Amino acid sequence: MSYPALGIDVAQATLAVSLMVGEGQWQHGNFSNDLKGFGQLKRWVQRQVDQALWVCLEATGRYSDAIALYLVAENWVEQVSVVNPSRIHAYAQSQMRRSKTDKADAMLLAHFAATQKNEPWRPPSAQQQALQELMRHRDNLLDSRQQVRNRLKAGVRHDEVQRQLQEQEQLLTRQIDEVEDEVEQLIRHDEALLLRFKLLCSIPGVGPILAAHFLAEVPDITRFEDADQLAAYAGLVPSHSESGASKKKSKLAKTGNVHLRTAFYMPALSAARHNPLIAAFVARLQANGKSKMTIVAAVMHKLLRLAYGVLKSGRPFDPDFAKTCA
Repeated sequence: MSYPALGIDVAQATLAVSLMVGEGQWQHGNFSNDLKGFGQLKRWVQRQVDQALWVCLEATGRYSDAIALYLVAENWVEQVSVVNPSRIHAYAQSQMRRSKTDKADAMLLAHFAATQKNEPWRPPSAQQQALQELMRHRDNLLDSRQQVRNRLKAGVRHDEVQRQLQEQEQLLTRQIDEVEDEVEQLIRHDEALLLRFKLLCSIPGVGPILAAHFLAEVPDITRFEDADQLAAYAGLVPSHSESGASKKKSKLAKTGNVHLRTAFYMPALSAARHNPLIAAFVARLQANGKSKMTIVAAVMHKLLRLAYGVLKSGRPFDPDFAKTCA
């Protein structure tokens, strides 16, 4: 085991931390999820131990980004691991952990850091961080515009309310266009991003928006040993529930990166029509009596594997080669 180990359960506003100094030796604390809290955490740790430690936290998107970036720059930290939540969930099951509290989760993460071999987290480049922020902002703008359009569609009687809603729709549309232009410029002026962007766009059904989403959420494909690991990271893996004679239908695990998973939904529908490999795959599933949503989920998973393949190989999509790997 590697001691000391620190587990951090990240929430939007708080950090619940558990410091494992040795077997059965614990210290616990709570800090705010901001720069002030990070400084307090550092001083708290240094009062407990005088050596560099191993830190583990779950990948929770923007909530975990700031603390992870802070920790990798600190000399009192030996290694930071930002781990897929599905992997932590599996580890909890293997340890027969049943408690689900912030403190229990932080202890589990510390134990995981102390007992498991983990790859160090590498922070994304400034360009990749900017790309992620832009693409997530675009999604928020799209959601806001759809809300405005829904209100207009439902019918608004007051002229002033209608005028303001129409102005909001126009403003949001303009802002979406501006963000997309900014994304295009960012990718175009980064040689490495542009190469991966072109590889992704070579897949029928993968357009510029999905390619940008993928690059924003998966800055380093080498983090994943195979496509299955990437699918787990995206939450595009089925979860199974069986207990005795009771069996439930499989469904998506709904863990992992929701931004990446959501980005694949509409492109999957398009790929089913325009990608011959995907169309043949859909036909086989339909012949086997699979439901519409099961097929969509399977296509999303398949499309993700194709994206992994072109980036891992560094070669554009080849339908003949892809058939051999299907």
